[in-house]
Amino acid sequence: MKLMKVMLLAAVVLTSASAAYASGTMTFGVGGGVTMPMGDFSDFTKLGFNGGVYGDYWLKDNYAFGVDITGNFLSAKDDYKTALSTPAYPDPSFKETLISFGVHGKWVAAMKDASVSPWVTYGVAMYNLKAKLEDAGPANGDVSDNKFGFNGGGGLDFKGNASMKPGVDVKYNYVMTDNKATSYLTAGVHVTFSTNGGK
Repeated sequence: MKLMKVMLLAAVVLTSASAAYASGTMTFGVGGGVTMPMGDFSDFTKLGFNGGVYGDYWLKDNYAFGVDITGNFLSAKDDYKTALSTPAYPDPSFKETLISFGVHGKWVAAMKDASVSPWVTYGVAMYNLKAKLEDAGPANGDVSDNKFGFNGGGGLDFKGNASMKPGVDVKYNYVMTDNKATSYLTAGVHVTFSTNGGK
């Protein structure tokens, strides 16, 4: 519930900021998709889902600087849950949440009058990592930590109407956690809105 409130607030802020830049130098959007753990992170965590909001200020026609907030929601693999289970508590629940608050750059390939616009992005973020174990008796507990990380990826925006463009995207995230880094890949769809007929 707290995460939903944060994301709703972020959406309101980004929308308000976009309205303030009526010249059309600002775009904003929402997106969602799947989160795929990688490396050691994938040993005990299965495929999850994500959702987020973003806003971009266009310094040039093909380059923008922006902010983004994304929440990733994951749970433990069955084998890991089995290892945590006991006769008294046979069905423990282990869930993880990663929320990133980041800044990014975005470069769009110049393809005039094309029906699709490819782009690449790179950024840095603060990642809040939470893990919670429930229904495990005395082992129940939760932890929360903030870590710095990097991300990068790309996507495609498709020609929509004058103020809205749908698209697809993929992004790699590298979080500098203790001992070994936590890495994961996100892939999904998004919708970008513009205030002056499309960026």
